[in-house]
Amino acid sequence: MIESLDLRGPCGGSRRSSWARPDDGSRLSDEVPWDESNRPTPTGSAGRAYTETDNAAPQHLIDIHDGLRSELTQLRDVLEQVRAVTRPSARRAA
Repeated sequence: MIESLDLRGPCGGSRRSSWARPDDGSRLSDEVPWDESNRPTPTGSAGRAYTETDNAAPQHLIDIHDGLRSELTQLRDVLEQVRAVTRPSARRAA
């Protein structure tokens, strides 16, 4: 899940409320197309106040990616259902 902080910072702003989702390690294949060690990490910005506008863009990007992940999961489920129906063993059983 996304780490969400609702801590008040200086100047009435809040700390960053959205961070990249940690890699859960689940894979669809054995091949990983990226080097996890090069993945961006939050930078030290101690004391910086983030406004709602500052937090809106990263949260929007996270929401978009979550939506895309959900749609990909649904698409994979549909493809698996189609494969199950079109397999020769499934046709013989019908």
